[in-house]
Amino acid sequence: MAEYFGEQSVLPDGTFHEAFPWAEGYGLEFLYPVLAILRGSQEIDIPNLKLSPTRLLRNAIQWQIDVASPLGEIPSINDTNSHESFMGGYHSLPILGQWAGMPEVWSALRTERYRLPVYAYAHRPDAPVVKHSESLLLSDVGWSIMRSGKGPEAFYAMFDHGIHQSGHCMPQCLTFDMVRHGHHWIVNSGCAPHYCTYDEQNSWHRTTKAGNCIEIDGEEIPDRTDGELLEWNQNHKCITITARHQGYAAVVHTRQLIHQNEGPIVVIDHLMPNDGKSHSAKSYWHINGELIRRTQNCFAFVASGDRYLSVLHQSLSPEVEVAEGPCGGLGRLNLAPGKLPSRQPISPGDPGWRMVPYLVIESIVPPSGKFEISAFIPEQEDRGNWTLKITDGSLTLSRCGHSVLEAAFSR
Repeated sequence: MAEYFGEQSVLPDGTFHEAFPWAEGYGLEFLYPVLAILRGSQEIDIPNLKLSPTRLLRNAIQWQIDVASPLGEIPSINDTNSHESFMGGYHSLPILGQWAGMPEVWSALRTERYRLPVYAYAHRPDAPVVKHSESLLLSDVGWSIMRSGKGPEAFYAMFDHGIHQSGHCMPQCLTFDMVRHGHHWIVNSGCAPHYCTYDEQNSWHRTTKAGNCIEIDGEEIPDRTDGELLEWNQNHKCITITARHQGYAAVVHTRQLIHQNEGPIVVIDHLMPNDGKSHSAKSYWHINGELIRRTQNCFAFVASGDRYLSVLHQSLSPEVEVAEGPCGGLGRLNLAPGKLPSRQPISPGDPGWRMVPYLVIESIVPPSGKFEISAFIPEQEDRGNWTLKITDGSLTLSRCGHSVLEAAFSR
């Protein structure tokens, strides 16, 4: 493993580091046919089967359950790699979970959405297992999973503030994805799978700037930039996560996500020069929907005709650039793993691919620093009338004059 991913990816006991879950996924795929033959043996205790001296098969399966969206998003990051997992080769993971005495794997991964082979359903439990929706911090990977609500109302966001050293050549530190009402609203640009399985992936990521990040002075975040988690705080109403990266030589970027349960998410970006000079900045937001309205400080998007997203930002104007770039897997039609289209033929009508709009918000960062504040409000009706008021060190998100979320931030 170290030969391909670097020595730092292999733990002292030989366990492959969780920052590369698909390596373990491939291993489980190879293990599956062996256990299919041996699981009737009294000498094979599958629920307590060890993959390494410190890691059980159950641990590996539980990790996949914990990072899977309650809406049926695939393990790891988002459904841009769905065809590479359960829509393709990884139909064995739910069955392994069943053998290991973990029937909840079926409910957690909502396998009916992934068109599993017929034989897989023979192992499906009669009654679905309901799993509570909980936020969690995966500190050794550098991801935070934000969750609230259940069923059709469920909210899911994956904040990537993490470990990007070994083999991670996409500039996407502090990016995040967001799902609500069963729709993947905020998506990572590029293609699937997330990790560098295909050489073409880097080109696709570069098409739209990797992730929902901020570019400084025309330069993207340097490759293999690590983030630093500063705050992880949750109560019964709200979760707040703060992280930063220092990949730019002249500007420190700190990003704070604030999510109110089953409600909006607010993003506070602080850009602070350390060279006493002004710098230009471009914020990128990839929105998987159709733009239906532009007003000052607020854009509205629609998806499937009955789901809406309001995007607020203090610098949004009707003149803000809205471009398009290809994202893969969103159509849920890529059934064959390892068979991605080449870059040239990609078009909005291709199976499994979609041209996703992205906002490009430009600003100037003075020597004293600057806050860029955004809000994303997913709803099931186009109610509109949202306002984002920013005063010295505080913000108020309101609808029709009624405060919905208030937060303070340090200048």
